[in-house]
Amino acid sequence: MQNRFKLTAEERIIVRKYYSANMRRLREALGMYQEELAFALGTTQRHISDIENGKARISWTLVLAFSSFLQQYPELWKGDEENLLIYWNGKKGE
Repeated sequence: MQNRFKLTAEERIIVRKYYSANMRRLREALGMYQEELAFALGTTQRHISDIENGKARISWTLVLAFSSFLQQYPELWKGDEENLLIYWNGKKGE
């Protein structure tokens, strides 16, 4: 996949690790069940569960699906996890 985003390979790894470590918190901030998030991202509830429980790593494709769902782009997040969580928490209230 072409790197359309202005992220280095190292920054992409950081974003993937962040997602993997915070998937449950992000999903809950959106007020979604695993099944709902899985459907929105085009994956399975089992895969979301495995990511949340540290049994699977999130793929860059799934990161991009999540960013599309949130209408955000990964290069906007780097180094700004606090504002990222504020943004996601705000999405829940819409």
